[in-house]
Amino acid sequence: GFYGNGFLWLKLTLYFWVLLVLFWTDMESYILPLPLTVGLGAIGVGWALLEGHLLTSLLGGVVGYSLLWVVRIIGQFIYKKESLGKGDLKLNAAIGLYWGSVHVLWSTYLAFVIGALICGILLLLKRKSRQDMIPFGPFLIVGTVVVVIVTCLH
Repeated sequence: GFYGNGFLWLKLTLYFWVLLVLFWTDMESYILPLPLTVGLGAIGVGWALLEGHLLTSLLGGVVGYSLLWVVRIIGQFIYKKESLGKGDLKLNAAIGLYWGSVHVLWSTYLAFVIGALICGILLLLKRKSRQDMIPFGPFLIVGTVVVVIVTCLH
């Protein structure tokens, strides 16, 4: 590729630091700050330009956003209230912009699987009820970190 291990290290370090801040912010305040999600997406597009993968990046952003947009619409129809915040859609778009559509599909799938397992456990242990809000951003972040580790650091 365009860059050696030094550039990959920089790409991963920037990604993980922004995700770390987003993880804790969403856990504590149920907010994924727009400057961080947009910044992450912009950095992803920048890497894509350097690597010659701009189309892959842009497609990833569209796939990431659209996937959760559909889930959000279905959730609103079923539950008659917001079931997924707009910040989650923007975070997923940023993940797609950073890594592309295949990555964002896998990481979103993992986010739903991990989220379902953890929410199921929290419900069983009566730590949460079905009416409680649970931030989805941390599940998206864990999903993408797992996919990055499996694909980039093998």
